[in-house]
Amino acid sequence: MSDKHSTEIDAQDLANLRAGPDALSMITALLGIEEMAPADQFRTKDEVKAYIASGNADEARAIIQHAKSRRDLWERESDTEEFPESEAV
Repeated sequence: MSDKHSTEIDAQDLANLRAGPDALSMITALLGIEEMAPADQFRTKDEVKAYIASGNADEARAIIQHAKSRRDLWERESDTEEFPESEAV
């Protein structure tokens, strides 16, 4: 498994993994769910489960786009929540 991010993968990559014995964990790792907010991790897993059942290429492309958006959002929110350390008085 490579270190690809969802911007570098396509629907064919997901299709290749779909039939595998550990498809859910392989696809979610490829999509980078560890870089998402917890609720987005659940949403993405649910989308991937639906894709595994259907095999729809349009659904795969949508999942890839959603994953990128969710990772980007989590990164922006994480950056804005960092506060400078307060100085001791």
